[in-house]
Amino acid sequence: MSTLDVRRALRAHRDGFGAVLDVAYESLRDTDPTGASLATVAERCGLSTAALRTEFPTENALIAGVYLRRLKAAPLDIDESADAVDRLLAQVHVVATLFVHAPQIGVTCINALMRTDDEAVVPVRLAISAEIRRRIAAALGSGAWPEVSDTVETLVSGALLQVGAGMLSYRRMTTHLDTMLRLLLAEA
Repeated sequence: MSTLDVRRALRAHRDGFGAVLDVAYESLRDTDPTGASLATVAERCGLSTAALRTEFPTENALIAGVYLRRLKAAPLDIDESADAVDRLLAQVHVVATLFVHAPQIGVTCINALMRTDDEAVVPVRLAISAEIRRRIAAALGSGAWPEVSDTVETLVSGALLQVGAGMLSYRRMTTHLDTMLRLLLAEA
């Protein structure tokens, strides 16, 4: 996947296509996961399906885009007076509560992101990973070891995978990550 593909994915989630992603979210909320088909969302937006496909080539890319939009719109407030674990947990809480009022939409988004047979999802997945890394770096502050940042990212990604697989709720995800981060960073 090229850097250009990632830039295109990020561009698609700004400005004009933000409204499309909002309509996709509403479609998921008002119906079921099939409610956010490209044809349905295009019709609700007054676009042709072909026009929508220029930015969201597949339904999975569109649904994954909903996750990216909500993540990027979430506040990135860092309390500099808090310790590293509490700063990280605040960011984990942000990620875990993106879909607190609509957990099934969150699971649908995660499942779209986990698709390995849809190349159109890859740039969105990479953009989400970059945003999670940005939040971890901001929480850890300068001077954090890259290995610690990578480990935290793996923990968060693994927990999201468990949510998507139905093994954890978002609430339990936060509890598990709280325990793991406190063990990992006990000396921080």
